[in-house]
Amino acid sequence: LPYFLVLAIFMGGFYLAIDTTAGEREHGSLEPLLTQPVERAELVLGKIAATSVFGTLSLLVFLISLYFAVPFVPFEKIGMALEIGLTQILSILVISIPLIFFAAALLTVVASFAKSYKEAQTYLTIVVLVPTLPLILAQLLNIENSLTVMLVPSLSQAILMADLIKGEPVAFANALTSMTTTIVGAVLLAWVAIL
Repeated sequence: LPYFLVLAIFMGGFYLAIDTTAGEREHGSLEPLLTQPVERAELVLGKIAATSVFGTLSLLVFLISLYFAVPFVPFEKIGMALEIGLTQILSILVISIPLIFFAAALLTVVASFAKSYKEAQTYLTIVVLVPTLPLILAQLLNIENSLTVMLVPSLSQAILMADLIKGEPVAFANALTSMTTTIVGAVLLAWVAIL
């Protein structure tokens, strides 16, 4: 489930990141935009913010549908129990906020290097695998949460989400470390995009 939550964040902003960078370049609408009296940083941060909004909406739709769908799934028939409450959903959303900005910045940076829409799609398809592949490996290797693991964006959020879904307590130090390192990564990626 955490894998799909992280994937929802990245896929939510996927096409907007392409459209606001390589898409605008390909359609010829980027040049007139660059002639406007707007600072480059404001322009890039606006594109990242728009991509973040779509990533947030994608995550919200997924969480809301999960909240309403889980009670109808007969988990007890297969020996499982899963309850997702409003507190868990809000906690997952708070933990995901830095990852949403990180994803938007990463997608925008990579898409800005592409010369065409199709080239950007190819690049971003590979880029989305990079932050989601460790989640699969962590599930297979049964990696426990520790401060070291919390230094890795997307992996740390996925582990914290899994703990929240299981109803286990989340250590404040782990959450703070995860959120801080992800925000630092997002800021660095945004800075690269501005350059």
